[in-house]
Amino acid sequence: MSTTLRRIFGVAGLAGSAMGITALLGNTLGLFNNLPAIALYIVAVLGIVLSVAGLLAKGKGRMGWLGYAGLALTLLGVLGISAGALLSSTSAFGSSEWAWYVFLVSVLVTSVGMALYGIGALVSGVLPAWAGVPLATGGLSSALMIVMLIAIGDNLPDGTWVVTSAITLALACLALAGWAAASSTLLLKEKGSSDTPDAPSTAAGPVRGGHARWVLVPVLAALATVLATATYISAQASGPTPTTQSPTGNYVPSTPSATRMPSAGAHPVVIDTDMALDDMVAILYLLRRDDVRVEAITVVGTGEVHCAAGVRNARGLLALSGYPQVPVACGSETALGGGHSFPDDWRRSADAAYGLALPEVAGNSTRLSAPDLLLSIAARNPGKLTLLALGPLTNVAGALQSDPSLATELDAVYMMGGAVDVAGNVLVAGQDKSYAEWNIYADPASAGVVFDAGLPITLVPLDATNHVPVTAALLDKMAGSHVTPEAAFVYALYDSNRALVLQEYAMWDTFAAALLTDNSLGTFRTMKLQVRQNGSEIGRTAPSAQGKQMRVAVSAEQVRFEELFLDTLNGGGR
Repeated sequence: MSTTLRRIFGVAGLAGSAMGITALLGNTLGLFNNLPAIALYIVAVLGIVLSVAGLLAKGKGRMGWLGYAGLALTLLGVLGISAGALLSSTSAFGSSEWAWYVFLVSVLVTSVGMALYGIGALVSGVLPAWAGVPLATGGLSSALMIVMLIAIGDNLPDGTWVVTSAITLALACLALAGWAAASSTLLLKEKGSSDTPDAPSTAAGPVRGGHARWVLVPVLAALATVLATATYISAQASGPTPTTQSPTGNYVPSTPSATRMPSAGAHPVVIDTDMALDDMVAILYLLRRDDVRVEAITVVGTGEVHCAAGVRNARGLLALSGYPQVPVACGSETALGGGHSFPDDWRRSADAAYGLALPEVAGNSTRLSAPDLLLSIAARNPGKLTLLALGPLTNVAGALQSDPSLATELDAVYMMGGAVDVAGNVLVAGQDKSYAEWNIYADPASAGVVFDAGLPITLVPLDATNHVPVTAALLDKMAGSHVTPEAAFVYALYDSNRALVLQEYAMWDTFAAALLTDNSLGTFRTMKLQVRQNGSEIGRTAPSAQGKQMRVAVSAEQVRFEELFLDTLNGGGR
């Protein structure tokens, strides 16, 4: 191999490793969304593929089968990563689930390949210890971590995902740094070679003096890392999990109520929800209203709950309140532009209905997807339907993309989301996301589609909901009066998670639902708003002359709201 070509391959490996580390860190830490990450992954793959060719030529005739197998697996793995990235960019065509599996398996194969090559190159002496050790250590450790996390799956204890993900990310970056070190050896003049392309090289034959003793370092380091992580996970699993504990107080899991029928003349409403704790309260509030007819619940799979659990829990709430006939559907679990996932421990708590038992309802209520269900109900109620959006706007954006006329068919849209003139509630370690609110931040691209569609929106941002925190006084009032199944469930929901809700919760979604039934509970301003789609403030709900005009709630009548809320839950109904 000529010196020039060897150096080109070396530079390609260095650049590919750097791009890979940048993509991993940037995408994981939310520095940019999926599209820039996809581009970086593809550039990284191209660089690593070229460096594989260079390292193969460097070890030709000198490296055992272990090293060759490692290079082959590395090549196969990075090509798979590229395929997974490309599939992610076409998630609108339904390939997002496959993209995730392809990407995960490819990362595992790449890690195994880098580990095997590092070990083989150390034993044969093709790589010096300063390049082979970090490569083998990072590759082997990250591979074992991925296998362990796959084996644990959804049983990973609450609060451990961030730590285990950070460890795996650091190990993957170490493997890429080792690959960069290995690639850099292609830039060095090999002993016995000449810069003249056709000059013979004494390094063509087997090399003595390998570094077999150094193989113990990656092996021991990998085992120690996995053992320490497993011990940490085991300790967390045996500790308390307050967000999914069994309910306290005098709540007894309810059986389905007798089937009820909505009042004549009640206003038709579709609830689009990610089934978080406050969503469940808002749903039960509306189900107790005589002037509201809940036509459907559409579950947002990009929010706090996963689709299967969200549909199950929503149907349980409907049965609890006597409306098992109301259809429930879920939409995509992939945000339109990649988005930002809610913390895994939040999602597990939402999936588990925060530890409370709900009635189980057999069978499917509908075979439609959430966007299609919304469109069908809007078509049956032209100009009359109100949409209450309580989570990320993935379903609503999907419906608008399928049929833009939805924007003119809805009577009103009440939407909990955003932070206009107050701080947000998204906290990301090491980053300033104080401008963002979770419902918008989770899927900014979908929020942008909805905001720009010209819908008759009443936005209920943190500006208003900050005025209605969950207070100890409110819980004390509920403790003394929860006579309906809905009121008993809501009290148990708050009481069994009392420390969490009193410290962090406002009645975000419940206040949005209450405004839908009584506008006098808030004060409003008319504003033009847009959602920022990229840059350092992605997901911000910002005033803009180019934005669509909407009504924005800016304050709340806390006392009257709480009175209405308690009266409705306990049977007032209007």
